[in-house]
This record gives sequence, C-alpha cells and structure tokens, in this order.
Amino acid sequence: MRWVVVLVNAMSAMRLLLAAGFPLLEGYWRAGLILLVALSDGADGFIARRYNAATWLGGILDVTADKIFVFIVLGTYLAGGELNGWEVSLLILRDVVVFGAVTYMAGMRLWYGFKRMPARLLGKLTTGAMFLLILLLAVWGEMRPLPVQALLIVTVLLSTAAAADYLAVTLRAERDRRSNNLAPHDAR
Repeated sequence: MRWVVVLVNAMSAMRLLLAAGFPLLEGYWRAGLILLVALSDGADGFIARRYNAATWLGGILDVTADKIFVFIVLGTYLAGGELNGWEVSLLILRDVVVFGAVTYMAGMRLWYGFKRMPARLLGKLTTGAMFLLILLLAVWGEMRPLPVQALLIVTVLLSTAAAADYLAVTLRAERDRRSNNLAPHDAR
C-alpha cells in the first residue's frame, strides 16, 4: 500500500505546481485548471480513505496545496479586478482563523488540539463552495451574473461560519486543558 501513499501525496504536490501556472492562464484555460485541481483534491482524498492510506503528513500536504492554490487564484482575481479586497478578505476568513488557532496551539504546545481539528463539515462545504466560485469567476470574470453573486455571498457566509466553528473547537480544547489543570505541554 506504500504506492497509494506516494500516489495521493504526488497528487497533492501536483496541485502546488499547477497553482504556480494559474496566473499565466486566461479564461477557459483557468476554468480547466480549476476543475482539474478540484477533481484531484477529491480523488486523492477518496483514494487515501479507500485504501486506508491517509497519513498525517499527507493530510498536511493536501491542506497546504489546497490553501496555496486558492490563495494564488484569489490573488490573481484580486489583481485582475474579478474580486475586490473586501471580498477576498471575507473569503479567506476561515483560513485566517485556522492559521491563528494553529499558531496559538503550536506556540502553547497544545499538541492535542491538533487532534481535535480534523476536517469539519463547514470547512468542507466552504472549500466546495470556494472551488465552485473560483471556477465560475474563471468563466465569467468581471461579468458577474446573479448566480455568481449569490454564490459569492453563500461562500462568504460559509467561510464565516467555518471560522466560528474552528475558533470554538480551539477554545474548547484550551478550556479542557485548563479545567484539567494541565500545563500546555502536558495536554495530550
């Protein structure tokens, strides 16, 4: 089964390479790249679970590849005028909160908190909505028909709800640690 781990990690790494090429593309080429990245993201997760080949490192690589891809796409759209600054800020709210929570837990050596931050439903819904939104923006660009406007609002709301959910998980982990009178490095 080692080959499955290598395969799914290679699929995640491929997304990093594809991210670098995104700003060089336009129109339907961008849409095709987004579709390829979204399909590979779903496929590598499915394959890893199907063959019981999910690893901690693979999970980190998968999430990192997804975030870098989305950040490059959003940055490209910001530079090209398809999105404005406040829209990008709201779209990445979940990621900013998760980064803050992870930084806090690592700084406090709350390693057990990482076990409590697996992928969550609101996070997955946000990711799905984000991929659909960036795909539709690749097709329509600055012309935003009503369905794209509505999806932007839904994605922002999902990102906000996911941010609140991840923040609540982090606060619960810290509360549990304090109620057990454990030093940060003792909490497992």
